Amino acid sequence: MLISYHFAMRNITISILLSLILSLFATILSAQTDDSETAVFKEGVVQLDNKSELSTLIKIEEWLENPVQVTIKKSENSIVETLTLEQIRSFTIPGEIKFVRDTVQIDITRDPNKSLSGKKEPTYNSRTVLLQVLVEGKATLYSYRAKDLFRHFYFKTSKSEIAYLEHKTYLATPGGYSYNNKYRVQLYSRLNCANSNTANLLNPEYNTEDLTEFVASYNECEGAEVVRYGSTKRRDSNRLYMSAGVVSSNLIISYSRLSESPNLKLDYGSISHLSLQAGAEWTLPVSLLRNWSILTGFSFQTFEANAQFEDGRYLDRNTNVQAKYLNLIAGLRKYFSITQKNAFFLSGAVGISLNSTSKFQFGYGHYSQEFSDALFYQISAGYMWDSLLFGKISYTPPYDTFKKIDVMESEMSSLSIAIGISL
Repeated sequence: MLISYHFAMRNITISILLSLILSLFATILSAQTDDSETAVFKEGVVQLDNKSELSTLIKIEEWLENPVQVTIKKSENSIVETLTLEQIRSFTIPGEIKFVRDTVQIDITRDPNKSLSGKKEPTYNSRTVLLQVLVEGKATLYSYRAKDLFRHFYFKTSKSEIAYLEHKTYLATPGGYSYNNKYRVQLYSRLNCANSNTANLLNPEYNTEDLTEFVASYNECEGAEVVRYGSTKRRDSNRLYMSAGVVSSNLIISYSRLSESPNLKLDYGSISHLSLQAGAEWTLPVSLLRNWSILTGFSFQTFEANAQFEDGRYLDRNTNVQAKYLNLIAGLRKYFSITQKNAFFLSGAVGISLNSTSKFQFGYGHYSQEFSDALFYQISAGYMWDSLLFGKISYTPPYDTFKKIDVMESEMSSLSIAIGISL
């Protein structure tokens, strides 16, 4: 009955944790949902098609795809208006975002509904779109993202018009592919400055981070004024984080020498308790691993639990666990960007649990045994919101906290949910 009760409580706790996780993600997603009451407007400038400029409030959007319209209002209490692509030449929120209208060539062979072809050269279609400005200067970098969420990049110099940076994946042989990386030749030949730090990016990848750094470095080398828009720089190389959460720990203790007697296995069931965590994160250079970071940190946890041996040979069958332990961890995290400031992430870590003050008591102090320090592994998944707040769920597979004790063994595992801040 006791073990069945513990299993029931464990299932209830896990269900509560999963409900909390779903509520957390629903809260995060709803926080990003724009409606007329919660939308954020910032001061900006819209250049209209007749070349007149309008100082106004511009609605902040996620802009997963390049916009085809912009929402404005002339003052806080004004009526919201929508300007279409045909009415806009450009719109800018100084220091944050800028879009300009232009007619450019779009590589239509990147249609996700079509299979790869063996043609190396792109097939173009002319479209009038709003291009996002990433870097502005003597050389300017633009991006365009359509419904397939693939970014197309464009650039221009003070002496040339906007040109497509050519990149394409194609079938080189049956079952194998290759890449047309002509964009690198375009950059090397057109953005060539002897003292530029672009030498550190000899083979820039076709992504926002690498191309932004390349074009910005060229402008700096030329002594030109450089304006960066949006969060095109990678995360700060050094960041601190703090979090608090709820942990559901599962603990089973048994005597290995008496393993033939299953009633001597103690299942403490699901034990819910709080956890505090802090640490540091270092973003790896682009040249090593893109969107990867190194994590280090520590967490402190404490709990107490009781259970009984279901064996008539012992008059005093009560046991008690008093756990106070410090976990030290180190691992890797991979980000999967959703927007410029929002991303899902996965991480894996190895840690050591320092259990010098944790102990197991049998028979109200008749027998006491301290836990051993133990290695463990942990996997986590979560969501970073606005490059500041995050929520995550973590799982630690079973590990033995009595490794140095011949007659005892244990299985400690945990499932946790936490929310925190990254600075």
